[in-house]
Amino acid sequence: MTSDVYRRSLIEDRRLAILQILSRSEETANVRVLYSELPDVGHRVGMDELRTELSWLERQGLIELSGPDVLIVATLTERGIDAAHGRITVPGVRRPAPHERR
Repeated sequence: MTSDVYRRSLIEDRRLAILQILSRSEETANVRVLYSELPDVGHRVGMDELRTELSWLERQGLIELSGPDVLIVATLTERGIDAAHGRITVPGVRRPAPHERR
């Protein structure tokens, strides 16, 4: 039970981290940039897992994906910007702490 709560919390935090990286990257970045920056914020993931998270974020309307499979580009939507800055709450994405918001 505790491991399920921890796993869900980790996934929600990873999704917020992706949105925040995009927010700091002029709202767009390719999959390689995201892959290399996630460990800097405590999330080591495989490329398949990252692509799964990007697909989930796209289905939620938080990002748009474009480009070939080998070099997917993720771009924040207005909804994604709002989630990254804590202006909206999205189930499945950790809400940023007050000091992380702007």
